[in-house]
Amino acid sequence: MRDGVRDGGRDGVVVLGAAGTRWGVLTTLGLLAVAAVVAWREWVPLGYLAGYAAIAACALVVTMVRHRGDTVTLMDEAVVVRSRGAQTVWPWEQVLEVSWSSATWPYSGSGPVLRVKGGAYDDPGPNVPAQVASLPLFGAREQQAAVRAFRSVAEERGLVFTPGLVDLITSGKRRPRLPGARRDARGGSL
Repeated sequence: MRDGVRDGGRDGVVVLGAAGTRWGVLTTLGLLAVAAVVAWREWVPLGYLAGYAAIAACALVVTMVRHRGDTVTLMDEAVVVRSRGAQTVWPWEQVLEVSWSSATWPYSGSGPVLRVKGGAYDDPGPNVPAQVASLPLFGAREQQAAVRAFRSVAEERGLVFTPGLVDLITSGKRRPRLPGARRDARGGSL
């Protein structure tokens, strides 16, 4: 799994997982080196830089260790998320819309976003799409390969892929309506 995407060995199965960990380790070492040099030289005006670099390095290590074995398996009948020993399954017929969430902080992992049928307060649910996995993907090539694979599988199943879905809804630029539903409040949208 060089770029975070591999064929699961069966027809129609795609597995998304961690990728670019060498880049993540090199970035961690670089951030720790910056923090050490700033602290060693006692550059007081740059003290905030040392703190930020040390916190970012710790976040990278936590992400790589905590989510290194997480996978998202895109099967013919369902999306299967394995995260730290737990498994969650969402059948494709329950999925209303999909997206991909970039890391909220550059060092925290990114992953698929699902908006599924269910109750109004479910997470993810019809009113609240949510990121269902946090995959440590370091490097633009790895990230783009995972998004391309996820998007193509979702579109093969007739699902709408909306880039930045969570950001659109939280910013108020889009109401949490069903794909294809009218945009006004009188149209019966969610």
